[in-house]
Amino acid sequence: MYVRDLEPGCLLDAEKPEFVFALRPLDPHWPGAKELYALGVHHQAAIMPAKTALNSQLMSMMPPKYAIVTTSEVGIFMNDVRLKTPYAGLYKHYILLINDHQAVVDGYQFRDLKKVC
Repeated sequence: MYVRDLEPGCLLDAEKPEFVFALRPLDPHWPGAKELYALGVHHQAAIMPAKTALNSQLMSMMPPKYAIVTTSEVGIFMNDVRLKTPYAGLYKHYILLINDHQAVVDGYQFRDLKKVC
């Protein structure tokens, strides 16, 4: 799927049925995190197999503040944002609404998504 085909409010689903959105808090050590916090975004999302997300929640080697918060099968595309300082090495991110949380994803995640609306 291409990001250019999306409009705000489009429903997104994982391309494979066994994949989910996994949310975790932003890493405050990345320089762009402050800009995202100012926009009201406090989470980042990744597309991963549900089994991996569940195992990550249960047996996380990461400190609890970085552990996966929630998973969801669908997300709503909100808009894109271009940061002045990079977050996770990228300047452009996309904001999705997932389980009442605004979360950012990078463009690479869209290869595992499909447009529902």
